[in-house]
Amino acid sequence: MLSFESVEDMARRTELDAHDLKCLAGADALLSLTGRRPGAVWAAVGVDTRPTRLLRAARTQEAPVGFAEPEEGSEIAGDYATMGLTLRRHPVARVRPQLDVLGVSTAENLRVHARDRQKVMASGIVTHRQQPSTANRVIFATLEDETGVVLIIVWPAWRRLSARRCDDPGCSRCRADGRARKACRRSWPSG
Repeated sequence: MLSFESVEDMARRTELDAHDLKCLAGADALLSLTGRRPGAVWAAVGVDTRPTRLLRAARTQEAPVGFAEPEEGSEIAGDYATMGLTLRRHPVARVRPQLDVLGVSTAENLRVHARDRQKVMASGIVTHRQQPSTANRVIFATLEDETGVVLIIVWPAWRRLSARRCDDPGCSRCRADGRARKACRRSWPSG
């Protein structure tokens, strides 16, 4: 197993280019060498990945830069911005207490307890949205929260659906209210 002293040491020994270093730093893959994403990005930018043979042996001697501890929301937004996912807490879980006060159900709660035609509210990150040309201006969307997904249908007359930015940059969320439709209560194996 390889052990690296610094980001520069890793870059030199593995012959990573500047793009690879930027991707690794942005994806939080250098935590063991730098601590947090800002330190990793700083260290990655400081590595000259095109040194001459003479400079290959030289090392940059620089005092570590102290960055403020990033807030959880910033780290989650950074994960989504660089990788499209996070291994940290789901973004909707951060605002679940406020959603509970508003009566917004989780995807799991809707799956288990919602009755056909019951008035419900759901909230989540919009992961998919389509408006097929044959659907007569109907939008089909998928909302994802910390417990699962909710499929929603937005009829043209119900354009109250508003996807807007949440408090964290890069986080697109949506709240929808309407009626639950239980299209299938029983399924059979195919074949």
